[in-house]
Amino acid sequence: MAMVICIFAVLGILVSAFLFVGSSQQRFSIQEEKKTKAYYIAHSGADAAAQALITNAGSIRTTLNTVNPSTITGSAGGGSFSATVTKNLDKTITVVSSGTYSTSQRSVTLKLAPLTATEIFKRVVYSNTPGTLDLTGVDVTGDVEARGSISMDQSYYDAGYHAYPDSGWDPGHVNFDMSACTQDYHLSSGAIKGTKYYNKIDENGGPLVFDTTAGDVYVYVNIFNVKCNINILGNNCVYLHIGDSASLQTPQDYNESFKRFVIYLNDTATLSMQSNGKFNGFIFGPYATVDLQSGNSILNGCIVANIINASNNVSINFQPISDDVDMTEVLAGYKRVSWE
Repeated sequence: MAMVICIFAVLGILVSAFLFVGSSQQRFSIQEEKKTKAYYIAHSGADAAAQALITNAGSIRTTLNTVNPSTITGSAGGGSFSATVTKNLDKTITVVSSGTYSTSQRSVTLKLAPLTATEIFKRVVYSNTPGTLDLTGVDVTGDVEARGSISMDQSYYDAGYHAYPDSGWDPGHVNFDMSACTQDYHLSSGAIKGTKYYNKIDENGGPLVFDTTAGDVYVYVNIFNVKCNINILGNNCVYLHIGDSASLQTPQDYNESFKRFVIYLNDTATLSMQSNGKFNGFIFGPYATVDLQSGNSILNGCIVANIINASNNVSINFQPISDDVDMTEVLAGYKRVSWE
């Protein structure tokens, strides 16, 4: 009898132990599930912040210029997240997102880097207007993209090129400070080197020479009217910033140096090509207007602009930009680089 009682007592202890272990495992499983959900909520928060940076939703890029770091909050998957967005000195972005689900909290870190010049100018034409990009009658070689609709000749598609309408990319605004641009440039001043500020560059005879042998050239000018050839000396880059307007009537010969020639257009600026001109280079003005007015004009390079008007028989030909070009002056967008 005593042995039977002893056996039942041992069995009771074993059952209690198994119940305790089972209960502990269940609690552990529930806690792990909460942690997993918190992790994915944190991941969602970081991804939402990244997408806002990529598409410029809510002008978060502009906000970071004055409020750095900035915080984005929201809810997902039955929990909440808080993502802190920091623009670093090297112009990369760090997003640290904390996700909360019930009593559990997890954090993730996402790194983003600015788009490179080759990523910005991956299409021969990008139109930032939500309206229609109409390039019918225009000889286009290379893929085109637009935030709105696109109208092209059938021969364009027959040649194997692609059109990408309804793009989600907003390259952002360009508003360089032109307050120092008070003096006019005169050809007698010689080649333009270093960093220069002009109210007007108006040349008919030329050639107009940018000398990059000692380093990159940065020119800020309100009005740029050129009816002569443009020559680039050296193997560095030319960054031409237009405050008000540019008019090009340039019989340029294309060479490798023009793969390092970028024209920035402030938001309210206009650029026009006239009288059978030829321009070799890359135009970036997502809220500016580009008019290719005269038939038989040729542009070799790429265009990123808001409204793009092109007459019949204008030619726009894709050329790849040099890897040496640094576009971080404008921060046209970001890409995801790594998760931690």
